[in-house]
Amino acid sequence: MRGRSVAIFMMRAEFGHMRGIARRRLASAWVAVFLLAPGMACTDGGAPHPASTGGELLQASQEGKLAPTGVAGHLYVAYSPNGGMIGYEALARIDLRSLFFSPLRGVPGYGVSGRDGRVFVDFSSPGRIAELVNDRLVPIPGLEGVEDINSADVSPDGTLLFAQLLRGPPESTRIRTWNPRTQRGRVVARGPAPAVGAMFGEQWGPRGEIAYVSAEGYGHLHPKLVIVEPDGSRRTFPLRPTTRLLWGRTGTLVAPLSGQLQRGYVPPGTSRHSVIVNPSTGATRRLSEGWAALSFSQDGHRLLMARRSFSPPATTLGVATGPDFEAVREIGSIQGVIWNGVWVDAPPVARSAPPGG
Repeated sequence: MRGRSVAIFMMRAEFGHMRGIARRRLASAWVAVFLLAPGMACTDGGAPHPASTGGELLQASQEGKLAPTGVAGHLYVAYSPNGGMIGYEALARIDLRSLFFSPLRGVPGYGVSGRDGRVFVDFSSPGRIAELVNDRLVPIPGLEGVEDINSADVSPDGTLLFAQLLRGPPESTRIRTWNPRTQRGRVVARGPAPAVGAMFGEQWGPRGEIAYVSAEGYGHLHPKLVIVEPDGSRRTFPLRPTTRLLWGRTGTLVAPLSGQLQRGYVPPGTSRHSVIVNPSTGATRRLSEGWAALSFSQDGHRLLMARRSFSPPATTLGVATGPDFEAVREIGSIQGVIWNGVWVDAPPVARSAPPGG
């Protein structure tokens, strides 16, 4: 770890955003994460099963046959088989139709982000990001070698949005944009060193707005939601402790609310429920208790939810449908903790245009 200020800066999401910039170690390849059909119990006391070379069936019916979930697409996840917050993390792809698990053993990384069918991976030390294409990391033009960033949101025109720690002296934080095709970007917001203040959770809005969370000092005290309009005007609203934001393409802005502070910060994965936030007024509406928002579908009409526990480590997945996203339909439970994920229609493949084009 690189010290207290770096650790604070990286507390920016359920998993990848909230890690220090120190190098992460992937879980051993034999460690498996597997899903059980709702109501089924682990029969071996919680011991992990070895994953097969071709993937692992995560959900099965009572007869041991495939149990379709009724949910399409794929979920790229950063997960921890033992529920640890630091280390022992790995990446995987889950086919949501059957909950078939495929570990991304050749991909180094400790967090995922993205939308619109694109997946970005946090990797290396200090923090860097790359795009996942054909299950391989592809450098982002203009950001090769750029350090102390992790996680990125992307606009419809391919412009990335992320926070970056500037080591100085003096240390500072900034939220910035970058378009790999045009090789242009801008600074959206500037902040002090992480020990003095934090900025995180940056998300593009459906009309080019930008949302992020601004909080005071160690532990994300007195967080505020900041909305930046395309013309540069800003408005702020008080917000309960959160670790990230999700702004779907239909305009729904969601904040997973965090548990209580522990040892000066909010531990990742402790979200107990989520709220929908009105970006015009700051008013909130609470969603189902115990479920934390994980990822919107590409069209923004569905929201993948997670319910985490740590003793033993497990994650239950569910899906809520818009426009209210209130009712959650459970689709399966996994041994191990999913920290963050990106829901895509299909696995990302090479495109004719470069990333950002």
